[in-house]
Amino acid sequence: MGNNRVIDCKAATKNYTSKPVLRGIHLVVEPGICALLGANGAGKSTLVRLLSGLEEPDSGRD
Repeated sequence: MGNNRVIDCKAATKNYTSKPVLRGIHLVVEPGICALLGANGAGKSTLVRLLSGLEEPDSGRD
């Protein structure tokens, strides 16, 4: 991986009312086209909210 990382997220965890939504997510995105795919309720919106700073992770680093 290069040094041009746009996103570097390590071990992010998020819970809502004691229900785990994201558990230990590791994500590196470099410049270029990127998509986030998954089933309903998979945590896509929660991950984007963490990465954009709208929510804080319960643990890890984003």
